Amino acid sequence: MDLANRISEICLAKFDQLPKTGKPKEGFEWTIFAAIVKVEQYAGEQKVEVVALGTGTKCLGGHELSMKGDVLNDSHAEVMARRGFLRYMMHEMKCCLSERSNVFEYEKEPKKFRLKSDVSFHFFTTHTPCGDASIYEQADKSAQSDPPSPATKKIKLTCDSSDVGSAIVERAEGMTGGKLLECSGIDLMAQDTGMIRTKPGKGERTLSVSCSDKMARWNILGVQGSLVISLLVQPIYLESIVICDGTDYNKEAMERALWERWEPALKQDLLKEPYRLHKPSICVATNGRFFRFRKNSKYDGSNKFQPAPGGIVWCAGVEER
Repeated sequence: MDLANRISEICLAKFDQLPKTGKPKEGFEWTIFAAIVKVEQYAGEQKVEVVALGTGTKCLGGHELSMKGDVLNDSHAEVMARRGFLRYMMHEMKCCLSERSNVFEYEKEPKKFRLKSDVSFHFFTTHTPCGDASIYEQADKSAQSDPPSPATKKIKLTCDSSDVGSAIVERAEGMTGGKLLECSGIDLMAQDTGMIRTKPGKGERTLSVSCSDKMARWNILGVQGSLVISLLVQPIYLESIVICDGTDYNKEAMERALWERWEPALKQDLLKEPYRLHKPSICVATNGRFFRFRKNSKYDGSNKFQPAPGGIVWCAGVEER
């Protein structure tokens, strides 16, 4: 618990140190903030450092995608933080070749990098990942927001040519706006658990899956992705998921979404070395430090409190921008 509180504190402090560019407007906008933290065992103590962070709530619709690769399809905070982390890792690999990295060791045979044994990475978030991790019974919430969340509203989910049917749902904590990737019925918004979903949003939907599904993939194939693994001896897994104090969440739903729903299939020897089903610890900060731009931080009955249109991505060590 002490480590979770330390991670929360330094992540929120790092966000506050960043310039105003890309941040929400105080009192008018909210956003989601995620970060990846390096924990290094040094002289019997734990050295904690934020190495990548991201904010954002947006994902492009199908008509906005570019074949040139010059726009970001997915700008959710979790994905933005991982983008920064990939750049941080590649920078550290470059430093390792000149023996200036405290993250990686270089093995001349097979000419790949290995994460040092005293280094681990942890994920911090101010919101449950969209998709399966955000589906849970209201009565089973493990944490209450302070101040209380606003009363729920009924909203109509409109459809376009790529949607099937429409639905009116209660948008409350414990529900997701992500649509089912595959649906045998007419309700793409059915709150069935354990299912793969596409990103929430209006307009023509794409095949970009929810953050719950992407983070579940990280717990099987590693957070580094298919390109960077060619440079590594072993995948890199996140040791824990730290949830910011004041965040509505459900631990059982998080565990189900991030690894438990895949366990039955992966017991059938579908994974080959060096991959495995990793089960990160779900930890909650209890230090009273809230993210001031969180979704449930303000509600005065007006329509002005809305998701921020911009986002931030940052990583440590890289000077070239």
